[in-house]
Amino acid sequence: MNERERIRLSKLMSYILRHAPHKFNLEPDKEGFVGIEELLKAVKKIFPWVRKDDIKEVVERDEKKRYEIKEEKIRALYGHSYDVNINYEK
Repeated sequence: MNERERIRLSKLMSYILRHAPHKFNLEPDKEGFVGIEELLKAVKKIFPWVRKDDIKEVVERDEKKRYEIKEEKIRALYGHSYDVNINYEK
């Protein structure tokens, strides 16, 4: 994945996880987590080239630490436009 693709993927992930999970048929839990596989399916509707490793690369390389992965779930850590209970160690 090149830099341009990584940025585009990050923006889409941010939109989905922070603002529009329901538009992509995702049901975040009360802490905002969705399954990585479910997010991957949603992302592939827009960018069919994306792989699970691409999502993980976006999370690992994100300087602003926008995302968190726990086990096989992912969430945005801030900036939600819907109610989310974010509890994490700073």
